[in-house]
This record gives sequence, structure tokens and C-alpha cells, in this order.
Amino acid sequence: AQDRPPDVGATVATSRRRALQRKRTTQVVYMGADKWENEQLIEWGWKSDVWFHVDGLSSAHVYLRLPLASAQSDEPDKRCGHLMDRIPEGVIEDMCQLVKANSIEGCKKTSCMVVYTPWANLHKDETTMQAGAVGFHDCKLRVVRRVDKDRQAVKRIEKTRREAHPDLQQERLAYEREAVTWRKARDRDTRGKRLAADKEARDAARREVDETRAAR
Repeated sequence: AQDRPPDVGATVATSRRRALQRKRTTQVVYMGADKWENEQLIEWGWKSDVWFHVDGLSSAHVYLRLPLASAQSDEPDKRCGHLMDRIPEGVIEDMCQLVKANSIEGCKKTSCMVVYTPWANLHKDETTMQAGAVGFHDCKLRVVRRVDKDRQAVKRIEKTRREAHPDLQQERLAYEREAVTWRKARDRDTRGKRLAADKEARDAARREVDETRAAR
């Protein structure tokens, strides 16, 4: 991953936030305006984020932020690979179009390859990597797909652009608190359903015993 092209969004001072409307569903997307913003996004990403970039070319770093509930997993998943199966196909295509359009070389091509992976799978070695550059902990969690130029899709996406100046660190801390609260509520609900099911089973067994006794 290299620097963001200087002719795209060069006047934006902080991370840009986009809300993509698809069938009444809002997809929140972050895109750095330059390599320094990309560094902030790498550092303060969420476990529910999925990173997109043009493969082998300079392009924007785009982060798709999945809803909290859809990003949860009951199984231990340090690299959040489960996220890859939870993105609607149309949203993946939009993200690919977005990074292609924000690549100096990629936007000129009829088609190019786009790579995406969970944020948790990004590897950053600050001692050897330049600003904005990333690697991967597990290359098996990378998905590479071809994307063909679609001007109409890009125009539709561009209409949803919103420029914002978020405090990425505070947003991450708020997300982590929300995630803890969400998991506690989910666990309470699961326990409640399990206790209700156990009670129902006991009551059914008791009724069966009573009916057997009455039949004698």
C-alpha cells in the first residue's frame, strides 16, 4: 500500500467519512486524504472494519465499518476473518469502485485488481514501513478480485460523500465500550432464553408425570 494520490481530495485536512445508501441501508466508510491520515486509520481502526485497496498500485485506503452486531462472532477469531462472509456483494462492489476511482493509475484502467481484508489482519511495522504502507498477518485472509470501471456507480457513490473531522481515538474507545455493553446484553439475553427453555422442559416433564399418574 502506498501514498494516496495528491490530486484526489488533497484539500481535505482530516479523514473523510462517507455514508453509502443501498436499499435503505447506510454503510459507513472512512477514507484517508493522505498517507498521514492513513496512518491514523491503521492505528485506530475497529475490529468491525474491512480495509480495501487497489492491489499493486497507489490508491486511497478505504475502510468499510460494519455494524456492531453483524461483526460479532461466538468463536475466537483474532483476525476477524468471519467478517469477509458478512458483507453484501453490492457493498463489496461499491468499495472496489471507490478505491479504483481514487487511484491515479487505477482510475485510468478499464479494470484492475482490488484487495480487501479485515482491519485486524493488517500488519504495520513502523521501523521498516513507510507512512501509509501496510502488510498482512495472514495472507490467506486477503481477497483479491477484479473490478471493471463503472462510471455510474462512482457517480452514485460520490453523491454520498461527507467530509468530517472525527477524533479516531475517541471513536475507537467509544466503540470498545459499546462492544462490551452489547456483549453483556447478548449474554443476558442468551442466559434468559436458556433458563426459560430449561423451565419449559421441566414443566413439560412434570406434566407428563402427572398425566401418567392420573392415567393409573
